[in-house]
Parts: sequence; structure tokens; C-alpha cells
Amino acid sequence: MFKSRDNNPVSGRQSGLIGQDLKISGMIDSASDIILCGQIEGNVTCAALEIGETGCITGNIAAQRVTINGKVTGDIDTSHLKLMAGAQVNGEMHYEVIEVDAGARVEGNFRPKAKKQTAKSQPADKAVQPADSAEK
Repeated sequence: MFKSRDNNPVSGRQSGLIGQDLKISGMIDSASDIILCGQIEGNVTCAALEIGETGCITGNIAAQRVTINGKVTGDIDTSHLKLMAGAQVNGEMHYEVIEVDAGARVEGNFRPKAKKQTAKSQPADKAVQPADSAEK
């Protein structure tokens, strides 16, 4: 039913494969990556999700990285979203980074998320000033 791959091109971690002939109804929650070639009716939460040409999800997706070349009907919450030429998406997409190949079809809303700021990327007007430079 599920197959582990040691060399997942998405992350180098093991991943679960949902084959073309499988149809799953219900929620999926995994700390691993998922490669979908079959169908899922329900919400999916995982580390990274790759939806192949024959893959189809009816439900919401939450993953660090999402690559779509199949069909999605539902909302997507991710840091990195890639819509390949065969992607068909109907829903709201929340992302930090997005890539869209020519041919991808989208019906819905694009909602960029604010990138998380680190101490190094703090705006200059909020930088800490040295104590000896205080106004007199």
C-alpha cells in the first residue's frame, strides 16, 4: 500500500507513496513526505507533498513544501508552492514562495504570507542603537 523511498528528490527523507490505483477517504497526518498518484478525499498534513499527474485531492493541504501536477480542490497552506504545467487548483493558496509553470490552471485566491524575519533581516529603523550614541 505505501512504499518508502530512501532518496526522495524533494527532501532526501523517506516518503510514502500513494499509488495510482488507491483512493483514500479520511484525514492524513504524517511527519514524512507524501507522493500522491492516487486520490484522497480529506485533509492532508505532512512535511512535503508532491502530487503527480494522476493525483487528486479534495480537501485542505498543510505542508512545508507542495508541488502540484495533478488536481486539488481545497485550500493550501505552505511555505513553498510549485504549480507545474498539469496543475489544476481550485481553492485559496497561502504561501511564502510560489512558482507557476505555463499551463497551470488556477481558480481561487493567491494569499502571500509574510516571510519570517530573522535578527539579521530586521529593518534598519528597528535596529538597536549603541548606548553611547544616545541623543543629549
